[in-house]
Amino acid sequence: MNTKNRNISISFLLLVQFMVAGSLSAGAQDSLLVAIQTAEEDSVKIGLLIELADNYGRVDSSTLAGQYYREAITLATEAGHLRSRAVALDKLGTLVRRTGLYDQSLEYHLQALELAESLDDKKLLASIYNHIGVVYRRKTEDNLALNYHLSALRTGEEIDDTRNIAYASNSIGIIYTYQKNYAEALGYFYRALHLAEQRNNPTGVAINLNCIAWVHELQENYNSAIEYYERSLAVNEQADNIEGMAICYNDLGKLYRTMGQYNRSLEYYEKTLQIHEKTGDQHHVASNRINLGQVYADLGEYQRSLSELYNALDIAKQLGSKRLLMDCYEQLAETHQDLRQFESSLYYVKNYAAYRDSIYNEESSRQIAEFKTLFDTEKKEKENILLVAEKDALDAQVKRQRLTVIAVSAFLLFFTTISVYLFVIRRKLLLYQEKINLQNEQLIENEIKLNEMIATKDKFFKIIAHDLRNHFNGLLGYSELLAQTHREMDVEARENMINDISEISKNTFSLLENLLVWSRSQTDNLPFSPKEYRLSRLVDATITAVQSLVKAKGLKLTSGVAKELKVYADKEMLNTVLRNLITNAIKFSNQGGEIHIDAEQANGHVKIYVRDQGIGMTREKLDILFDITQKTSTLGTDKEKGTGLGLALCKEFVEIHGGQIHVESEKGRGSVFTVVLTAEKPA
Repeated sequence: MNTKNRNISISFLLLVQFMVAGSLSAGAQDSLLVAIQTAEEDSVKIGLLIELADNYGRVDSSTLAGQYYREAITLATEAGHLRSRAVALDKLGTLVRRTGLYDQSLEYHLQALELAESLDDKKLLASIYNHIGVVYRRKTEDNLALNYHLSALRTGEEIDDTRNIAYASNSIGIIYTYQKNYAEALGYFYRALHLAEQRNNPTGVAINLNCIAWVHELQENYNSAIEYYERSLAVNEQADNIEGMAICYNDLGKLYRTMGQYNRSLEYYEKTLQIHEKTGDQHHVASNRINLGQVYADLGEYQRSLSELYNALDIAKQLGSKRLLMDCYEQLAETHQDLRQFESSLYYVKNYAAYRDSIYNEESSRQIAEFKTLFDTEKKEKENILLVAEKDALDAQVKRQRLTVIAVSAFLLFFTTISVYLFVIRRKLLLYQEKINLQNEQLIENEIKLNEMIATKDKFFKIIAHDLRNHFNGLLGYSELLAQTHREMDVEARENMINDISEISKNTFSLLENLLVWSRSQTDNLPFSPKEYRLSRLVDATITAVQSLVKAKGLKLTSGVAKELKVYADKEMLNTVLRNLITNAIKFSNQGGEIHIDAEQANGHVKIYVRDQGIGMTREKLDILFDITQKTSTLGTDKEKGTGLGLALCKEFVEIHGGQIHVESEKGRGSVFTVVLTAEKPA
């Protein structure tokens, strides 16, 4: 099952951090109802209605909880209590989200957000930002979710709101786990765990122990994963937190299935299903039934597998969850294939592919449409300004022409020489006007290009700032935890954490180093001194420099560059280009693969080829490969990380030489990067 869906249940527990454990008795509920009826002040009555709704929400009476939240909203609106209205709307949005009505939930949260912004209530804003982020994660819109959780984190840090800082840190860790940025995800999870322990919050401790276990499981550190899952389960059992117990049961079921212990897996999945059916959480009921369907298929009990999957499919259709539908169709296709029912399997594969493409294309299509609308609007405004200017110029010209015609007609017979003179003057004016118009058009064109360059660099620096913040947040999270708990850690955990800190530090240094070189090239502070060099010497030196990387992956790196072949280039820039292209080939080559560097001379140019047999790239990836405004960095075959700036620097340096760089690639077939430079010094 997809990693996101497998552990999306973690986000359900985040709400529990902000709820008081336990529930009131029926007698206490009656007491609240009596207090509401006898309350004289509106503010008191609103507070009691929200408290009563909270109580019914905890004991799974969502209908009654929703009724009392709405009564509180109505009364707060009539009485003009804006903050109470915002609180009730936010809580109602959270309640509705748990029933799977995500769009309606989002509507309530956004109304609450508008009120909180008008009040400038930082604590309430941080809480609402987090709740909106959870809804977007449930809708699989991770970019929007990340933006809201980062807003919650910044707002919480402004007022030292540790509860919302912990909530946001955990949520950001989840999103980075979805994106396989495990080192940074662990940094956020450890930070959230440390805050939960400081606040003596058992639910928060359990959640973050569970998340840390999840990351260890994805990294195939199964013993560590079991240890953290069992620690989380113990904390939840001690706190009598059934939602937390359900999460741990589900994750242990998944882990034991991965380890091939199917009966243990079924045991934990059944426990999870019992809890979610009791609480009425339909999203997780469907997810559990998909899990059970997978395990029954593993055991060869295909009819029981299909029964669970069809039940899950019905629930997913009712909820309208694309992620659940995609997972259902995927497992149904696999089960029917195991039964050799290929026609049915093909039907479900097509449905799976359709939902998969829809999920991953929806967000990018929306962003493209927004940018296009903005561009078209600005373009239309500039066209209107130009049309008005042209009309004014034409009107003035017509007026001048009329005056000229009148003057010439009146004095034509008597002042022939004056007429000729006026004709000459008029012609000069027209030529001057044309020159001015051409200059204006050039200025407008330059302005457009300048605005585009500024926008491009602004976007690029936002990406760099975001990446740097992520790296340093990871370092801070690790460092704080290591400083606080290094004495209690076992050797393996401490070494793993130190290695992660080292990895993040290296990546951060590489990012800053590439950024410095790029910025120097943009400000013309990078020296450019081209000379003639033997290309084979530069290639051989680069191959020697990367031998440790080659040996680590068991690769074969060879050069076929002729010794007599010369190139006219800046040595440092060309070395940077060769090093980036070769290390890029190493990064995306599989163990034991081959990389070959070759070159040829034709028509006064040298073509340099870097060929690998690695994982290759899609057409979509190729289209944005050299664009600094796009986040193109991808994990290598051994999970090596990059900075996302290397190929952009290659393109920059090659173009400084007046050369070209392009790439040919096919998914699964490897890539060929080609650099075209001048062979000899120009005459």
